[in-house]
Amino acid sequence: MLYFVTAATTRHGRALAEAGARVAFTAQRDGQEWSGLTGIQGRGTCRPLTGAERAVGWQVYVERFPFVAASDRLRAALERTTLWELRPDWLRLIDNGQGFGHKEEWSGR
Repeated sequence: MLYFVTAATTRHGRALAEAGARVAFTAQRDGQEWSGLTGIQGRGTCRPLTGAERAVGWQVYVERFPFVAASDRLRAALERTTLWELRPDWLRLIDNGQGFGHKEEWSGR
């Protein structure tokens, strides 16, 4: 699972909240040279968290990003927005360090 914050009132937030919505994502470290580029692509489902689930997800989020908890202003701003859970069902690792275009895939379907 991946957790992220974004307002449900934004265009993408409204799209994410639609029943049965599918999502795609990519993540990589900035500033990589193409020859050593590593990153991950994925697809899955997404949903906003509320109540006890949001509390658990929020704890995971601030443990991963302690600077959020350390800033009263940032913490307060993010606590007012929607916390989302992304559940990937397909992942692709790209690792050019093992050869240009090297890919490994996993599917949960």
